[in-house]
Amino acid sequence: MATDAEKIEQWYQASLIQIAAESYFHDIDFDFTNETRVIGALTRGNSPPGSPPPEQYVRMAALQAEAFFNRYKIIDQLENTSSGYSATVLFDNLTGCYVLSMRSTEYKNQNENGDFQRDGSYGADGEIANSGFALGQLRDMEWYLGELKAGRLQHGTTGEGAKLKDYLLAAENGDKKLDVVGYSLSSHLATVFTELHPALVASTTSFNGPGRGKILGGVAFATPPSIASMLQMFNELIVNPDRLSLTELGLENSSDPQMGYL
Repeated sequence: MATDAEKIEQWYQASLIQIAAESYFHDIDFDFTNETRVIGALTRGNSPPGSPPPEQYVRMAALQAEAFFNRYKIIDQLENTSSGYSATVLFDNLTGCYVLSMRSTEYKNQNENGDFQRDGSYGADGEIANSGFALGQLRDMEWYLGELKAGRLQHGTTGEGAKLKDYLLAAENGDKKLDVVGYSLSSHLATVFTELHPALVASTTSFNGPGRGKILGGVAFATPPSIASMLQMFNELIVNPDRLSLTELGLENSSDPQMGYL
């Protein structure tokens, strides 16, 4: 059993990992091997490059960023997708494990180089509050995992992608696992990721988690198969909105078409 000191260290490292996921690397051309540039990005934290004042508050001190760079290798960062989903993959040189950490709500608007329109109350946060699941970002989370399993990184090297592909295959077969970290919005994502992919996950660290919803229709709590089915149906609707009938959507007796599957 872990001691209190070990638990505190685990939480501390997870908080640093989350800060890395909140940070922006596009303005340093995703040059994850350049210590000076990476430390600069980590100490700027979640203030978007080129954004007007005020600066945001999530960032590392210089000494923290230096120690972080020496312990962790940033493998890849997925920039915001059309749903606003963003994630960062790291390799922990101390434990030999990979870590997946997902970005939380960006509080600056798009005209300030942020993404609040897609993350905030009219986006993913609103989806969680109103229906229990950030469907768009969960869909993109699953897509990104598929890319990682195929060894396709968004900004990492081909060699690193091949290593990660082999690692995830071994994880599914019971070898070393993936650590997952999330904060606020991305804590919701991390929770669902862990439920959908228990064979891949060694540990999940959740900060300020909103939890997740349930599937209506007499089921007390959502279970991984029903969440997976819900996401599959959502994806089918995105690809072809006319494909599914009201019966298939569970809306044949509903007067509110917004209720849908949830």
